[in-house]
Amino acid sequence: MHITKKTVLITGSSRGIGESILNLFFKNLIEYNIICVSKTFKIYELNFKKYNKQLFGFCVDVSNYFFVKMLSKKITFLGLNGVDILINNAGIIRDNLILKMSVED
Repeated sequence: MHITKKTVLITGSSRGIGESILNLFFKNLIEYNIICVSKTFKIYELNFKKYNKQLFGFCVDVSNYFFVKMLSKKITFLGLNGVDILINNAGIIRDNLILKMSVED
């Protein structure tokens, strides 16, 4: 049985909780493709070299539907078979059930 690398997408990964989660995935012994998404771009090269993980960084405003669609196309273009683990840490609070929210929310 062939086990492929899992792909992890972490939003809000440039600081705080998102950066801490990113570091946990770097330190894990399991092989991951890691996709970092943040409004502000940050270089993760030191961790990348130290832990030898496959890392892709994108500066994307995840509150913009068009940019999220473009990110999806970039992930496909990279040859990754989708996202296995999504950690949606980008922080905007809209106090409603997600099913009642519009794309703009």
